[in-house]
Formats: sequence, structure tokens, C-alpha cells
Amino acid sequence: MTKEGSPQPLDWYITVTFTTKTPMDSEAGFDILDALAEHHASAALSTDGGSISLTVSAPDAVQAAALIPQILAKAQPITRAVTVVTLEILSEDAFQASLDEPEIPDLVGLTEIAEMAGVSRQRANAIVKQDSFPAPVLTLAAGQFRTRAAVQNWVENWTRRPGRKPGTSPTPRANA
Repeated sequence: MTKEGSPQPLDWYITVTFTTKTPMDSEAGFDILDALAEHHASAALSTDGGSISLTVSAPDAVQAAALIPQILAKAQPITRAVTVVTLEILSEDAFQASLDEPEIPDLVGLTEIAEMAGVSRQRANAIVKQDSFPAPVLTLAAGQFRTRAAVQNWVENWTRRPGRKPGTSPTPRANA
């Protein structure tokens, strides 16, 4: 508390994601950084929107959010009219904790899927082709990768039926 009885201002980390109908040029990012320098801003832009991350000092998150319109007004000559899509406000502790979290989700490939489902790689290869199986989030030359959480959820809800489908038989092997 300050001596006037009001709470001590805290640092808040804010990310604003937005869209715009007026295309921004390649210099817009530098201009936004200059306009918002006092807020230690960073920007990631495309021609039709982007995100701006910055810091503000305020007693609480609500008051930090209330500062956003006047801060964005400083960038308005560059961004022109924007539509805010998301607004994320983190305390310093939450922001620091987010830095410790990996940016890339825990991914699994065919071998891990086979282990998680308790099946062979060949069976896992058939399972991933089912419509109900989680879609890959990444495809590389090494194969398709899915989030571990999505696969784990699928495995936990999978109704496993042992054996072959009725009316099918194994392909006869040629004698060696």
C-alpha cells in the first residue's frame, strides 16, 4: 500500500491480438514499437492483423485492462481501426511461470502411440487412420505427430475389440 492507502502498482504483461481491414505495410511493426516504446512493446504483424505484447503498471488487472484503449490509440495512426480478438493480462508471477512452460506441446509419433495403446506399430498405423483418431498437428518427413493429451484422451475412451473383424481372415503366407 502507498501512504495514500491505494495499492502499490504492479507490472502487468498484456498481449492484444487484433485484426484490421486496412492493410499494414512492412514498416508498421517498427512504427508501433516506436509509438509504444514506454510500454516495452513487441509486435508480430501480418497485413490483416497481428499481436502486440506490452507492459503496464496498475494496481490490478481490471485497471490494467482499462489502459488498453488509450495505449492502442497511440498506435492507431499505424494500425488504423482494429478489432481486438483476444486480450490476455498476466501478473508478473503468471508471466514468469509461462516462460517456464514449453511453447511446443508434448508430441507423439507412431512408436509412442503404439506404446500408449498397447499395440504393435503396424496396428497403431491402422488406428491413426480411423476418423475418430486425433488429427496430426505436425507433419514432417519423419511422420505425423499428434499431441500426447489428445492421443491419451482417445486411448482412454477407445473401445478395444480384440481379434479380427468378423468375416476377415489373415492373408495366407507363401511358403519360404
